[in-house]
Amino acid sequence: MPKAIEDLHNTLLREARPILLEHGYEQLTIRNVARICDVAVGTVYRYFDSKDALVSEIMHGDWDPALEHMRTAVETVESPIEGLRVMTDCIRDFIQLYASAWMEYRMLYRSSASLSRQHNSFIRDIASVIQPMMVRFQPDYSPVLSDFLARTVFAAAAEHDLTFESMLPIYEKLTD
Repeated sequence: MPKAIEDLHNTLLREARPILLEHGYEQLTIRNVARICDVAVGTVYRYFDSKDALVSEIMHGDWDPALEHMRTAVETVESPIEGLRVMTDCIRDFIQLYASAWMEYRMLYRSSASLSRQHNSFIRDIASVIQPMMVRFQPDYSPVLSDFLARTVFAAAAEHDLTFESMLPIYEKLTD
């Protein structure tokens, strides 16, 4: 009789996350997760149709609280620049958590539809925080500018060589 594990979906995520963070993308395999959870490989595939789907959901488990923190924080900022600073810090912390896994993934797969979808999802989420914040300060602020600003903030947070201060002139132009 198959082993019954309560809340197997979350158990799989909980067991896979440290493998991804400590050992990297390549070492995270569906087979390893199945072995650790003492279930069949096919059982894991019932919950996640691919390794990329598993990784995506692991990342979202950390992204969702970071996004919520951004949403809450920008409600009380006194300027768009202050809001972008808070957002940049949150994004940078999130990116840092997964930096080695993303680097390894890019090296293995160069360009991937899955990575592109994940990136675009993050951008949409960031823009969804920026737009209402900007409308608070400038009621006619364009959603197109929010999307552009989201891309800029995400890219700057991901680059080690860029600081918030180095991007400040650009942010000031985009929020005036």
